[in-house]
Amino acid sequence: MSVDTILGQWPTLKVGGEIDLSNIDDLRAAVDNAISRSPTGFIVDLTSVSYIDSAGVAVIIGAYRRVSKTGGTLAVVKPIHEGVRRVLDLIGLHMLPNIAVTEDLASAEEALANKAARTSI
Repeated sequence: MSVDTILGQWPTLKVGGEIDLSNIDDLRAAVDNAISRSPTGFIVDLTSVSYIDSAGVAVIIGAYRRVSKTGGTLAVVKPIHEGVRRVLDLIGLHMLPNIAVTEDLASAEEALANKAARTSI
């Protein structure tokens, strides 16, 4: 698994490869860093993820819970790999409040910007 953090208006974690118990600490550390930089929202880009196990799902759900406590939003870019998409669909990630599950990075950025605009009014 690889995790690259891109700093911009919204921190973006570009995750690639297989997410499993053997490398979950790297993902957890990247999430912790993103939350410390932007507790009201960030993006997890799973476009290049080819496998995710329950440990990876738990980190994403944990990130969602932590960001939600601040009234923020987590944006998740769907993976290309159909098996990983299916896992995310089965857990109902898209049905949670304060989460934006998008098809691409631009849509994720737009979802976070729209949420920020609504809360600043």
